[in-house]
Amino acid sequence: MKLGACFYQENKQQTQVYQSAKSALSIAQNQVWQHTHLVHLTELLAKRLNEDGEALLSYLKAGQFSLFFQPLFDFLAEDVIVSEALLRVTHKEMGRISAKQVMQHLYTSEQFQFLDRAIVKQVLSVYEQERSFGKVSINLHISSWVDSQFIDWLEGQLIASHSGAAIGFELSIEEVYQHGERLLAAFDRLNRLGCDIYLDNVTQALTLGRSPLAELVKAVKLSYELVHGIEKSAYRKRTVKQIVAQARSLGIPVYAVGVETVAELSCIKGLGVKGAQGHYFSAPLQQLADIH
Repeated sequence: MKLGACFYQENKQQTQVYQSAKSALSIAQNQVWQHTHLVHLTELLAKRLNEDGEALLSYLKAGQFSLFFQPLFDFLAEDVIVSEALLRVTHKEMGRISAKQVMQHLYTSEQFQFLDRAIVKQVLSVYEQERSFGKVSINLHISSWVDSQFIDWLEGQLIASHSGAAIGFELSIEEVYQHGERLLAAFDRLNRLGCDIYLDNVTQALTLGRSPLAELVKAVKLSYELVHGIEKSAYRKRTVKQIVAQARSLGIPVYAVGVETVAELSCIKGLGVKGAQGHYFSAPLQQLADIH
């Protein structure tokens, strides 16, 4: 862990200190590693913290965003098999912020779906320009998954772009447990277009059994919290081993998220994990050109 602090002393160049700190924070916010920062609650900061979702979405409407891609490597193929799309919004004062940070200020299904539509359109634009880019996975909010009109729109976009087989979709396994059968129709429609479905953020043994939902799932992705430092935890090793065994019975592979060290890599390989993404392999890669 690296900690940094700056104190504004009297008669010091506050603007220069602030710009340096903001640059360091901007770099940190583009990493998968956890980070925490503390700043004085100035009037400007208070205004930014209270900025509503509609104001943040205006940056999307103005085209002030780009995509990064986090590659997932298959151990057997020794190659990238899919890249996870990560949205970065260019804020005029806070610099580049992630979709996760934007979502903290969104409250309605309409706002979440606007964000999802922006990501989908951007991914399809990148794919349209470079067909050899490879398979891309997209995270959608649960409000989009359970809205038949959104799925209608998504299906139309994929058909029009002829990109179904190149696009995968990720959804937290907790959302799958919670909404169950409501997701089945959406999963089935996307599967018929050739899209892959990935269960993300898996932290414990699976309880899907051989349900129709499980039959439409392409792969399971272990959470960062489960993978980080796994070589030091007997409990997490047992959990991953159990997940791998359950996934194998369903005929699907298990991938790891957030692999940062050779010790973590060696451990998950020994437990039967088939591939991984994280800074040990590559930081998220920015798209070659902004397409709006």
